[in-house]
Amino acid sequence: MKTYPINEIFYSIQGEGPQVGRPMVFIRYSGCNLKCEFCDTDFSVKTDMRAADIIKEVSRLIASEKIFPPTVPAICHTGGEPLLYLDEQLIEELGGLICSQHLETNGTKEIPVPEAFEAIVISPKTLVPRAMKQYLEDDAYRNGFLKIVWDPTNWEFATVFAEWAKYVYCEKFVQPRTDPQTGDSNVEETVEWLKRHQDWRLSIQVHKIIGVK
Repeated sequence: MKTYPINEIFYSIQGEGPQVGRPMVFIRYSGCNLKCEFCDTDFSVKTDMRAADIIKEVSRLIASEKIFPPTVPAICHTGGEPLLYLDEQLIEELGGLICSQHLETNGTKEIPVPEAFEAIVISPKTLVPRAMKQYLEDDAYRNGFLKIVWDPTNWEFATVFAEWAKYVYCEKFVQPRTDPQTGDSNVEETVEWLKRHQDWRLSIQVHKIIGVK
């Protein structure tokens, strides 16, 4: 029976991007096909869970927090890279919980049933032409938001920015790069760029600032 490598499942608020401040149940997958120096997820931590196990844990969280419809929180698939593992079966079964689903992805893998997601946040760090065509030209992806980490240390950064930014999204965000070891951030440089590009919005990691998961 298929299992999914889960880093953690928890209930908190969305700390960054277009849904900041919104309560969500987060399903964090362990593992990624990229190696970003600023990544703050420990991929050595994982539990192999069946779809039924994930449903049970999400249901337990919702019940323990005494959350009832119509205020049942959204489910956010994050990582790591969720699309290395997330499939139509799990998406469909989670949909039975009367929860809307959100997806955070690096844009390198195709999305099964994109119409199942209320919002798709694409945070690319590299160019993958085949994936790009699906994400950027398919009408099913008009619920997509673009979020690019301001990372000039990435040799592909300028090209990634130029290629991904030229398509239509609900909104476009740029997020400062924070060093997970020192906590240093290039926020000033990011803000100066934003002041000259008013079609973009600033995304910051609010959950880290206020000290919640």
